[in-house]
Amino acid sequence: LNFEQSFTYELPWGIGHSHLNSGIGAAVLGGWKISGVVSAVTGTPFTVATNGANLNTPGTTQTGDLTGTYHVSHGVGSKTTWFNPAAFSTPTGCTTSPCGVGNTGRNQFRGPGYVQDNLSLFKSFKIYRESSLTTGIQATQLSNTPQFSNPTSNNCCTATSFGQVTNTVGSGQGGVNSIGGGRSL
Repeated sequence: LNFEQSFTYELPWGIGHSHLNSGIGAAVLGGWKISGVVSAVTGTPFTVATNGANLNTPGTTQTGDLTGTYHVSHGVGSKTTWFNPAAFSTPTGCTTSPCGVGNTGRNQFRGPGYVQDNLSLFKSFKIYRESSLTTGIQATQLSNTPQFSNPTSNNCCTATSFGQVTNTVGSGQGGVNSIGGGRSL
């Protein structure tokens, strides 16, 4: 699931507004806007794949066989796993019929979710008639919440890091709708 919410709110103070519409209060507190983008994603999809050596068909992805109970433990780091890797096995190749391409599907599983919150605060200064000068500050990833990448899901059953989440999402610092990286002002 993916939730995206963007908003812009002009504070109700200053000339032409219901509060503090004249005098020094209008000049100091008027012209402020706040805007932001909040994203919440339950997790991006991933495929449990093998190295495909048994398949002997170049360009075809051999997925892992789900032979046990798939359970997500939500572990993050090299000492724990995101899912139970013992639930998977490498399928047999095309020495038997039908060929063993694996019984799991493409993008069947989900990795860690994340929250991305970007916020902007702007102030407009009236210069002359319709002309104004705007200045502001923008915060990318305001809450500084870590955004973990998908678990290692290739080389099913043989890679020592199979099932582990050991990285964060690539840095998208500086972009309005980017994900990854730490807080940036």
